[in-house]
Amino acid sequence: MSNMNDGASALSEDACHELAYEFHRLEHPNGWDLTAIRPDRKKLFHGTFGPDTKSEYIKFRRDHADHNIYSACVPIGQAKKASKPDTLGKLCYGVWLDLDADKEKSLAEELARLEALVTNDALWPAGVPDATYKIFSGGGWWLLWFQGASRRH
Repeated sequence: MSNMNDGASALSEDACHELAYEFHRLEHPNGWDLTAIRPDRKKLFHGTFGPDTKSEYIKFRRDHADHNIYSACVPIGQAKKASKPDTLGKLCYGVWLDLDADKEKSLAEELARLEALVTNDALWPAGVPDATYKIFSGGGWWLLWFQGASRRH
């Protein structure tokens, strides 16, 4: 396991796009879907990418830098927000957990509490495997588990 933000006080926008591309390429070598949704939720954009579409992937992320960008844990392959019927019967290749700081409490105390939870296996129920990735998002943590992952980051 590693915190993908270790050792980096700030990454450039281009470095973030490169890192995101490498993450998707390594975890989804056959391709992946991204959906960008405007913050007002009035419009969304979809893209399907693969190992030979790096420039298109980075352009999509640049063009939608002010949008919320989502990556599905099942292949969607369609230009719309995925619904439950879109995902039924498809093999899920990962699980994502988003741990956010409680906005009613001190941010510093909440971030310390979440970091303790993320880094201390004794605080998790028995049988929960270590996450494949643990990523500090700035206001909390993203934990990702991938099926058949042979490595921990």
